[in-house]
Formats: sequence, structure tokens, C-alpha cells
Amino acid sequence: MRQLDFDALVPWLRERLAADVRLRLVRPLPGGAVNRVWRVVVEVAGSGRHDLVLKADGATGLGVGLGRVEEHALLVALHARGLPVPAPFLAGDDPGVVGAPFLLMRRLPGLSLPARLLAATRDPPRGEALAEALGGALARLHRTPPPDLPFLAPPRPTPGRAAVARCRGLLDAADAAEPVLEWALSRLAALEPPAHEVCLIHGDCRTGNLLVDADGGFVALLDWEFAGLGSPLEDLGWLTGRYWRFGRHDRPVGGFGSLEALLRGYEETGGAAVDPTALLWWQTLGTVRWAAIALLQGQRFAAGERDLDLGLTPLSLPALEAEAIRLVERLERGGGAA
Repeated sequence: MRQLDFDALVPWLRERLAADVRLRLVRPLPGGAVNRVWRVVVEVAGSGRHDLVLKADGATGLGVGLGRVEEHALLVALHARGLPVPAPFLAGDDPGVVGAPFLLMRRLPGLSLPARLLAATRDPPRGEALAEALGGALARLHRTPPPDLPFLAPPRPTPGRAAVARCRGLLDAADAAEPVLEWALSRLAALEPPAHEVCLIHGDCRTGNLLVDADGGFVALLDWEFAGLGSPLEDLGWLTGRYWRFGRHDRPVGGFGSLEALLRGYEETGGAAVDPTALLWWQTLGTVRWAAIALLQGQRFAAGERDLDLGLTPLSLPALEAEAIRLVERLERGGGAA
């Protein structure tokens, strides 16, 4: 997407808002491994200054997840129910506006980049408080009746089997021989835990998609493109995976907090009690999922999307395969969350 594409955004906004619009700032924001993100500030006649975030499809993609218009519709529903999400503004699927489908949401102040979030929660009590608050936020999400949106389809036949099938789909899309990952998926299919009640899940809850204030206090959950219906343990397992700890393995929740604090906040806010072995199963599946995504990110880089993060992500594959083997062996011994 080119900077000049934003020239068409102003007339589009004028038409949608039925008011004069002046573009005051367009600035790319860091992060966004799948999509591209900008800060956009506009002046609108009659309503003043609007500080927004524009999120648009990347030059290439993973081929999974919600589109920007669908994500906007979900944000509308979640924001109306009081969940901690950015306030939606507008969305469009005409690539002639900025070069790709996009959504606009109101910018929230805070920190989301992993290095800054981890610095803000370096003090253990702050990290524990964030883990507990995040557990409460996920419990509220999982207890919220899913909105009636056509793209939210229940997982078939079970959340676990549907998630394994999605991982197989990612590996098929990568079109690469990955025997360790295939073996891990086969073992996961054989060891699937009892199904939980299906609920609305974020699908990508992790350090990098959390917004906190300067003191590490929880503000909001960002980036809902992988949201859907599934097991609540999918969110908890993904969040507590080793790959999102950024080397702080003594703090299994995103590198900032303990599992005990997360589950305390989760269960005290009404989330169902978490079985340790079932959580380990979802941690293991999350490891395989991230390995498959790493392969696809590398292919996006090779296809011409010159983002350094995309090029470096596949280098984690050997470590992810080793972790998948370790977790499957732990699972077969009946162990709990790692």
C-alpha cells in the first residue's frame, strides 16, 4: 500500500460523514504482522478532531481470519456490550479508497509493543496485576453471548477437532514437508480433551495484542481478526505459550505474569474452572499453530512483502518443533500446563 493511496480517503470520509473532512496526520504504526496499521488524524466539520487508527489488509496475507468489514462489525457488537475494545468508526471494502479493505477505529492511548509492555510490567506486582486483569477480561468475553453475525460459525464437530483441522489447513497452505508438526497434530487428535462449551474467543490474545497504560494496567484487547467461536481454553492456551514469553519463562503469561494470577482473575470473574491437562493440550496446539504460521510468514517475505519480522519469523521453526515434541510427550504422561 502506498502513501498516495490516502488521497482517496478524504472524499470517501466526506461522503460517509456528510461533512467536510481535512486530513491532518497519516503515520505508519509499528507492529501488524498480518495487516498494516496507521495513525490517521482528521478534522471533521461539526464534530472536531478525530484521532483514529486505520487497519488495512497487508500486501499478502495468511488466507484465514476475518476481513476488515467483518472485524468492524464484530467491534461494533463488542463495544456496544461494554467489552474492552477500541471504539469502531467506519469500514470499507473498496480497494480503491486506500488500496485494500480497511477499518477505522478510535485510537486509545497506551502501550502495546511487547518491549514497552514488558518494561512497564517489569515490577512483578504490576505483571501479576495485569495477568489477573486480563484473566477477568477473557472471562467476561467468554461469558458474553456471541453476537448474531453470519461469519461466526460454530466449530464442527468439536472445538478441538476444528482447531486441529485449521492447523492442518495452514500446513497444507504452506505446502512444505513438516513431519514433526504433522506427527504432533496426529497425537493431538488422538489425545483431544473433553469439549468445553463453545463461546466467543479472541483467537490471538497475546503480548503484542494487549494495550496497557504507562503503569502496565490493562486497557484493551486489540486485533480481533482471528476471533470466532471455539473453546475458551484456546485463548488461554495461546496466551500462555512459551513463544509469547519473550525469554521470560518464569512468567508464563505473556512474559509478565503467573498462570496462577491469570486463572485467579479468570475464575473469580465467572470463567469455568480450568483443567491443567486440557490447558496443556491447547498450549501444544498453539505451538503447532504458530509454527505453521511461521512457515507462511516466511513465504510472504519471499513473495515480496519486505517486512523484516516476516523474514525472521521462520527462524524460530526448529525451536517450535522441539517445543511441540516436549509438550506432546508431557501430554502423553498426563501432565499439566507447561
